[in-house]
Amino acid sequence: MKKALALTLTFAALLTAGCPMKPPAMKNPAAEQAALQVAQEWVKMPDEGRHGESWDAMGAYIRTVMPRDRWIENITPIRSAMGAMKGRVIESQQYSTALPQFPDGEYVVINFNTHFEHKKKGGETVLVGLEADGEWRVCGYFVR
Repeated sequence: MKKALALTLTFAALLTAGCPMKPPAMKNPAAEQAALQVAQEWVKMPDEGRHGESWDAMGAYIRTVMPRDRWIENITPIRSAMGAMKGRVIESQQYSTALPQFPDGEYVVINFNTHFEHKKKGGETVLVGLEADGEWRVCGYFVR
């Protein structure tokens, strides 16, 4: 149990990199919609146990601070402990241009209420950022 808690805390700290749950309120409906589409497609990879592919699809910044093997090592036991994803509903999405410990840019923080096999009232936070190539990519993920 202590190992699972330590992994969860390490995973949360590394993947959210200090990202607040509620960034300063700003509106950008087009960015929010584009980021939401990316997040909804991306979360299918961890749902299906495709953890290496999920890292491959992430943004450049998170890949520099979280090597692929460490990502897989951290996400695998956490998602396994939750069991299969049974349902996911968007709770909130918030556009921001500045987040702690991330370079200034465009981000959307998306919170899902997620029902897992072993955690009925779980949730996920997916941070999606606009990359230099103009594409939105996931740059943070936290299971709660």
